[in-house]
Amino acid sequence: MKIVASKDYVEKVLETYKSTTNIDYESGRLMLGENMPIIWARAEFMYNIYSELENLISESATSILRRIGKPYGSSFFKTLKESGTIEKLARNENVYLYLCSENLTIGWGMISIEEKEDEIEVISEPGLPVGRGFKEKGRKSEWPVDSYFCGYLEGFFSEMHRMALTGEEVECVGKGDPRCRMIFKVNENNSE
Repeated sequence: MKIVASKDYVEKVLETYKSTTNIDYESGRLMLGENMPIIWARAEFMYNIYSELENLISESATSILRRIGKPYGSSFFKTLKESGTIEKLARNENVYLYLCSENLTIGWGMISIEEKEDEIEVISEPGLPVGRGFKEKGRKSEWPVDSYFCGYLEGFFSEMHRMALTGEEVECVGKGDPRCRMIFKVNENNSE
């Protein structure tokens, strides 16, 4: 079953953000409700981080940003679980729907998630933030550039399915592809 966020569901998630977002003045963190820290992630910010790192260390930027993204995705799933959100969503399809909607709500872009027999496929037709940044600025990369998001989703899905998954961005608008597409499979040795 392929999951794509509907406009109505995105509006529902956005309303949740609007009605429950507050500042924890002691920690200075932006919070969703009482116990879920959030960040409004600007796409341009992600593009700038990738570009600067790529200027310094070339393709190695991909590995570094992926490693940075993975624990954040894992942590976000754990935070959703601890807040009771995962329990309320109950089924994997609803968790995917929430993730698709949340991704769009915070400005990372429209994604679809499809769980297949031996893999999870994530597609972003307009492209993910770093790839879109490349396209908007008329740049073209030799390799996929949305490595932070690949790591983030790898961490989220690994935590969700309680097994190590490895992701790969196989299409990227930053390379000139028409969309960003990532495939996540069970890690051969299944060790996180």
